[in-house]
Amino acid sequence: MKKSVFLFFFILSILGSCRSNKAVVKAAVSYQLSKDIKITEAYLQEEIPGQKDEVSKHFLTIKIEKESLTKEIRIDSIEFETKYYPLSSDSGRSVTKTTIRLKLEKGTILTQSINAFVFYTKNEQAFKQTVSFMVKPPIYLP
Repeated sequence: MKKSVFLFFFILSILGSCRSNKAVVKAAVSYQLSKDIKITEAYLQEEIPGQKDEVSKHFLTIKIEKESLTKEIRIDSIEFETKYYPLSSDSGRSVTKTTIRLKLEKGTILTQSINAFVFYTKNEQAFKQTVSFMVKPPIYLP
């Protein structure tokens, strides 16, 4: 019995130390605040389906001025309501040269004043930029 209790606490301490190491690695990246990216429009919008069986979806859309996206700038992710959305090509997120469109998780509440962070790299340096969003009226799909 004593051996099983000892083994339980030993495994628990190992798992706890692994979790704290991950937090240290994540916190090691520091982002500088910047305004290199020129946002032309940023909004949240709900799409309400016309079919009874379908659920409505919420999308976050950011439109960027083409001239501000140089070869040196790579948009990495977006933080919205404490959730991170990576923007890699295999993440399944919609990213074009001048538009980022994210499908938000279920349960997202659309309020009138919302901010998010856009994380990007420029010349191998990490930056973040605050983006304010407006809430557009819902779109009713057929």
